[in-house]
Amino acid sequence: MSGVISVIIPVYKAEEYLERCVDSVLAQTYSNLEIILVDDGSPDNSGQICDRYAEKDSRVKVIHKKNGGVSSARNAGLDVATGEFVAFVDSDDFIAPDMYEKLMVSLSSGSDLSMCDFMMYSQLYSEPRTTIPSGDRISLIKSLLLADIGSGSVYLLIKSSLLERLRFPEHIRNGEDLWFVLRLFSSVNNASKVDEPLYYYNQDNCGSLTHTLDNRTDLDGINVFKENMTFLHESGIFESVKKEWYWSLLRYKSTFVMTPKRFDLYRTVFPEANEYVSDCPLLSSKMKMVMHLLNKHLDIFALPIVWAYRLMK
Repeated sequence: MSGVISVIIPVYKAEEYLERCVDSVLAQTYSNLEIILVDDGSPDNSGQICDRYAEKDSRVKVIHKKNGGVSSARNAGLDVATGEFVAFVDSDDFIAPDMYEKLMVSLSSGSDLSMCDFMMYSQLYSEPRTTIPSGDRISLIKSLLLADIGSGSVYLLIKSSLLERLRFPEHIRNGEDLWFVLRLFSSVNNASKVDEPLYYYNQDNCGSLTHTLDNRTDLDGINVFKENMTFLHESGIFESVKKEWYWSLLRYKSTFVMTPKRFDLYRTVFPEANEYVSDCPLLSSKMKMVMHLLNKHLDIFALPIVWAYRLMK
């Protein structure tokens, strides 16, 4: 299988890691690439670094725009992408030299998209992680809902025809990948997978979005679940994934349980999920015990378990 892959890289405050990222894409054994660097109003030297790459390699295009966040930057890249396939890379990460070659071979099996595993990478350690398995539409969505990590867009190689009417949600700052991939998976017949860690997820950059979440995280997370639930109902998919949906909700709600002042938030946000606590495979036995106590408003008995649980963490 051949064809141009448009690789979209949103760039913001990335000068320390950007060259490693772009060099890893330029070094791909599959060289038929269109590399779109989106300078999202970065205040450091990232924009100049992007321009230097465009001067050296004709495959590199640069967009300079006002800061709008990662979803806005990815969408700006999608709007100008011309390839038959699309991939995303975060500017502080990097990829294996044969990532796109192997994903293209995987796509040749007739699937709508292909994906790979990834490596949690830092200067101190590297740890391989598994993304969701290959499968049809419903099995993909079930696996996506149950995935703790590995549900992002950067591990995917996507046929551009699937993205003609799909964009990232610019009104969401945390959870945009889940929002996007859920809708993407709902439009595919099947997906294939390369069972190798070909994407390197940087753990050294403490200034990245995943390391700097604030109080708006709760609101964003709740809104993502509300919008995703509405989407699943409107798509006629909800009943097929109902159990996995509520299990994923409980895992999200477990973050409220770890802070006593958010106990009421646990009880009031999607309370219908609470009846699935006993059977949820994503929760530890201690977490289930705390949730059962909170469901009965026995907070005083839940508190010592929560404090002990936090100490163990």
